[in-house]
Amino acid sequence: MAALAAWLLLAGAGALLWMVALRGVWPILDVAAPLSLHALALALIAGATLALRRGRLVFLASSLGVLALAPSLLTLDARERPGVIGRTVLRPETGIGRLSSEGRPVLRVLAINTFRGNSSLDELTRYVARADAEVVVLSEFGPEKQVLLDRLKRAYPYQVSCAHAWPCAQVLLSRERFDRSGTVMPSPTSPPLVWAEFRIGGVSGAKVTVLGTHIYRPSRHYGWHRDQLAGLARRIRGLDGSVIVAGDFNMTRLTHSYADFLAESGLVAGDRELASWPAWPAPMPLPQFQIDHLFVSGELAVVDQRVGVPVGSDHLPLWSAVRMPTRATIMARRPQTTDDAETLR
Repeated sequence: MAALAAWLLLAGAGALLWMVALRGVWPILDVAAPLSLHALALALIAGATLALRRGRLVFLASSLGVLALAPSLLTLDARERPGVIGRTVLRPETGIGRLSSEGRPVLRVLAINTFRGNSSLDELTRYVARADAEVVVLSEFGPEKQVLLDRLKRAYPYQVSCAHAWPCAQVLLSRERFDRSGTVMPSPTSPPLVWAEFRIGGVSGAKVTVLGTHIYRPSRHYGWHRDQLAGLARRIRGLDGSVIVAGDFNMTRLTHSYADFLAESGLVAGDRELASWPAWPAPMPLPQFQIDHLFVSGELAVVDQRVGVPVGSDHLPLWSAVRMPTRATIMARRPQTTDDAETLR
């Protein structure tokens, strides 16, 4: 039985690796890329199992268990813990951001795919309300969750939302006032967007635009996935000042779409790969991949990233600490009312 299972695993792993190898010929095969390391590990496990004369079943079962645990264990030190990413001192200047322990301005951003079928909305609300973040970006936050926005108003008085429409279902919450904000409904060539433009505290005239998004799943329509990423990259290229974009991108660092997006947008990412999805089965999630990301423009830097605790979603929260520039990058517009919803250029 162990030998049969090993041969099946070997065949499946080989098929996945061939798909990855051929994605340069058929780009749609890029959907298999996130599984390439798993496939390689499975092939090695299956080969070692077949090479054994005895104890095959025990070896196979234990090796598969280690493989399932490995991504979470390797990023165990990046799990959210009080005081690790911040508890930094609020900045005395007017504007968004904090001072880090080194005296540099830092912005904390929390991004969560809240999951359409989330049945733990009270838990989600408490988690977000208590979050030590200046900006929160929420995806899959549809009409049934709109009531939560009033409950979060005290902690995050500045809000921009397209939660009323499921095709968009994005929310941006802020503890600080923003100058402009707006939403963009999705299309095959543009993802849903929620955005806000802030002045960077302590840097006269500088600004940063924070965007939240949710890219179409490539396994459903690979062309839309790539086209939405390309459309987002074009929008970002057209923005003035600093840019931060966060959300569910439905891609990993191993995919061509990830590398292409970085090249087309000119953005950069943090250095570390985190295990954040799928976050089932709760309460002992063993996530394997990171498909939620935060990207920043070159004058910024992601100085720390961590994953949070389960909040009823199949995604773990993604915490990011972004170092702001210490000098102006471009003149900001005159502040406007926070309920302005203008077209993102």
